[in-house]
Amino acid sequence: MIPDRTGRFKERPYWEAAELEQQCEQVISAFLRQRYGFDHIPVPTEALTEIIERDAAELDLKPIFPTIGMRCSAMRSSSAASDHA
Repeated sequence: MIPDRTGRFKERPYWEAAELEQQCEQVISAFLRQRYGFDHIPVPTEALTEIIERDAAELDLKPIFPTIGMRCSAMRSSSAASDHA
């Protein structure tokens, strides 16, 4: 945990890059074995979308932010969504 300078949290979680790589690999590999019966490299975009849809409250692949006039990809976790509900 590291201090949160925004004031939103007492502390923010922090992971080393290697820890994130390992967690992501475990999630993706388990999903691919369940969905396709084997690890599929490269990972199909549809598989990534399915994982996000499964684990996130909402997914908008092409949101529009009119105040800044740009498009980007975004998602909100299910825990964040329940905080705002």
